Amino acid sequence: MERYSFIVRDLHPLSPVGLPTHPVETLDQALDIIAWYARRWVVEEFHKAWKTGCRAEQRRLEEADRLMPLLGALAIVAVRLLGLRDAARCDDAAPADVPAMTIKILAAKLQRPAECFATNRDFLHGVARLGGFLARKSDGEPGWQTIWKGWFVLMILIEGFELAQTVASS
Repeated sequence: MERYSFIVRDLHPLSPVGLPTHPVETLDQALDIIAWYARRWVVEEFHKAWKTGCRAEQRRLEEADRLMPLLGALAIVAVRLLGLRDAARCDDAAPADVPAMTIKILAAKLQRPAECFATNRDFLHGVARLGGFLARKSDGEPGWQTIWKGWFVLMILIEGFELAQTVASS
């Protein structure tokens, strides 16, 4: 029993979310706490996307009734970007999970055939290119700020396209 308590005390100070120390009497309880700790990286990545990529802390709204909806919307964007990034890393050859029109708009902006952005990885790199990513072989993967900037540009392009469709049909 003492051996498992030692594991929990070692993990507790490292926890960024302040996990309380739980009494541990079995190996299963100790493994549960280790599993909680292992999940912290997903939370860390969400905060990085939300704070760095979406620049949530740099918004200059001063009233809570305006700030809270913005932060909520940015949280949704951060989760979506995290999902896109993870899909590009885990299953980079899978078809991009976005509407076909989004791929066509991205392709038109980057002056490339739509087939160039059909996979998760290619789509994410295309979005990042809109944010300034050069996509050279030595560049590695795009960071949050570049992905966010590209996503923002892509969303404006999509909104412009949809507005043009509305005007054309009226």
